[in-house]
Amino acid sequence: MRLLLDDSTEPVIYTIQDGAIYALDAQTGELHWSGDRVGWDALVGCASASIVVRQSFQYLAGLAAADGTVLWSVEGNAGYQMDVTSDDVVLARGGSYQQQGYMEAFDAQNGTLLWRHVWPSTPFDEARDQDEDRPVWHGDTCYYVEHGDTLVAIVTRTGEVRWRYHHPAAFTVDPAVDDDFVIIGTADEFVLAFAAINGELTWRFPMGFAHPPTTRPRIGSGRVLVGAERVVVALDAQTGQSLWHVIPGKDLDTDEPVFNTLNEFLEITPDLSYIAYLAFSGDPHSGGDPDLYCEVSAYDAVGQRIWRHVSSQILFMGRSHDRCYLWFAEYDRGEVWALSPTGQIIQTVRLPSSASVLVSESALFVASSGNLIAYSSDLTAPLWHTPIR
Repeated sequence: MRLLLDDSTEPVIYTIQDGAIYALDAQTGELHWSGDRVGWDALVGCASASIVVRQSFQYLAGLAAADGTVLWSVEGNAGYQMDVTSDDVVLARGGSYQQQGYMEAFDAQNGTLLWRHVWPSTPFDEARDQDEDRPVWHGDTCYYVEHGDTLVAIVTRTGEVRWRYHHPAAFTVDPAVDDDFVIIGTADEFVLAFAAINGELTWRFPMGFAHPPTTRPRIGSGRVLVGAERVVVALDAQTGQSLWHVIPGKDLDTDEPVFNTLNEFLEITPDLSYIAYLAFSGDPHSGGDPDLYCEVSAYDAVGQRIWRHVSSQILFMGRSHDRCYLWFAEYDRGEVWALSPTGQIIQTVRLPSSASVLVSESALFVASSGNLIAYSSDLTAPLWHTPIR
């Protein structure tokens, strides 16, 4: 991640340029401080009065938010997927094929290793891309998959296991969590919901479309969105009852088969469900060169499509208040669109595809080619523009 926002009372935006970290006032663009070019390549997250950064999977460090001073550093494998929790715990998930998988936690204030859980590789692990396994947390609990087929709930600060659930088939996606439920998809084509507090299986939904879930579920406004290769299903969050489903691409004007692959772009608001997916005009397994495109649609509470936009590739989708932002790209150039709830394009901004984008409640931040720019929420004008050198 090249952009990180600390949206406290005095919001600060952090960015990385050529291995150095820069901290700027998120409202004015004024540079607070910049660090030495020591090869930092990822901004992990914000902690109390500090930020956590990583260098090439080999170093993990905490920097003072006030001036960038290195408060602590840890040498070693810093995990493939990382995050910082609300109680100042750094979670790191790692492992690789035919090796041990692990989940570990560090104190974000001093870098102390709080706990580490290790498990041997299994055939289920080999069927699952561990580089995509992310530490998912909610409140003081972390949820993750070990052995490929076991869902674990663990106290983030102590490492105490709250509950475990073993499934006869592999889990295919990361879990989604809210105050009440932990929801996850399985290779035998089920969506399972557990009580977050004790792991009791609350409901199960058979996908029934000959494809297991391939996108992490989204929970919000009383419903759950789950994507498989050729379908997206909306479920009642309390009961698991099917509310509606859509088959993307079924209404395309083409006689060729359409092969749809859902992206991780699913979003829920009280009024709309946003779905983005990749589609191939023609069968990609036939040996030819199918045409690849991306479609983003918004559906209402009963599954009726409100709007649709199509382009060749999507790099980003984000929301703020009643705005939806889409970043479509073609080759090395692209455009960010600000859309109204009805799908109308309010404004566009052209960006190189190498840029980084972050959406906040009041602005859209762009890091590109040695510059950091903040745009108003409707993209009509830059709020500020600061060169980063």
